[in-house]
Amino acid sequence: LATPQVRREYLLPATGTEGTFYLYARTDTTGQVAESNEGNNVSPLAAIAVTQPPRADLVVEDIVVPATATPGVPFTVSWKTRNAGAVDLTGTWVETVALSIDDTIGSDVVHTSVNFAGTLTAGGPAAERSAQVTIPLDGLAGALRAVVTTDAGGAITEASELNNAAISAGSVAVPLQ
Repeated sequence: LATPQVRREYLLPATGTEGTFYLYARTDTTGQVAESNEGNNVSPLAAIAVTQPPRADLVVEDIVVPATATPGVPFTVSWKTRNAGAVDLTGTWVETVALSIDDTIGSDVVHTSVNFAGTLTAGGPAAERSAQVTIPLDGLAGALRAVVTTDAGGAITEASELNNAAISAGSVAVPLQ
């Protein structure tokens, strides 16, 4: 009598799944088959090591803002996007420029987005980026910092998604209108 063979393939998430996992097989899970030994329906555990492949890792650096800006008048924000990962990256993604009133990343007002298309080599030179930002006449005022987020839409699977945003060291002074 031939033993039936069953093969299953499972797709693991692209990130976050790494380490030692244990697989087992179980048959007659609902007890439908009368057997002389019900205790042998589960296989021994089989250890499987799961590792992620090397990935690119986009980071934002060196954000520069002017000392002052006037609502309604465009000003330039510049930054560098670097691939700190282990493999070269060719692709397209979106980078956003936001302004922060509280000197922290999060809940910021996005003012513009810039598309990127090209290649960043692993550990290679950063891409020089810039965007024009215009604060509306009734927009934010005070000492504002620029927050730049690379791969804002999550198009690239990276080694880390936690380092895609950075905040400028300097602030731009915007008067109240």
